[in-house]
Amino acid sequence: ITPRMVERGRGHIVIVGSILDSLGVPQSPVYFASKAAVQIYGEGLRRLLQDQGVGVSVVRPGFIDTPMSQSPKQPRPFCWSPERAAQKVIVDVRQGAYQITFPWQLRLLLGLQRLAPVRLTDYVVAQSLRAGWAPPIAPDPGATAQRRKR
Repeated sequence: ITPRMVERGRGHIVIVGSILDSLGVPQSPVYFASKAAVQIYGEGLRRLLQDQGVGVSVVRPGFIDTPMSQSPKQPRPFCWSPERAAQKVIVDVRQGAYQITFPWQLRLLLGLQRLAPVRLTDYVVAQSLRAGWAPPIAPDPGATAQRRKR
């Protein structure tokens, strides 16, 4: 599809990541590392294709009310409906946004986290675990399999 867009000199690619792509959370480090990779890939792809008339937007949503986000029984602050999220993406893509991050409250908190000392961020993450704001850390199945092989 991308070569055809380049050939036509127009088109738009939308890639979905996560607002938590910048915070290493202990429950799912591999999952969130993949979301960080999505963000970096999208930035690079945008820079690669921008002079060829093809736009790239990376969507960095917070919690969306879907069965996947409902599966871990935990608080989902500032959770959006799928319809509200889709409308936000449509409007922002039409306006040419290359990064679409929502909700603003989580964007603000995560932006402040990047400015905070690492120890403060570690403390806040640990407190959120203790308060039940995140599911317990599951053992890494790969590590368990490695221990069995020994």
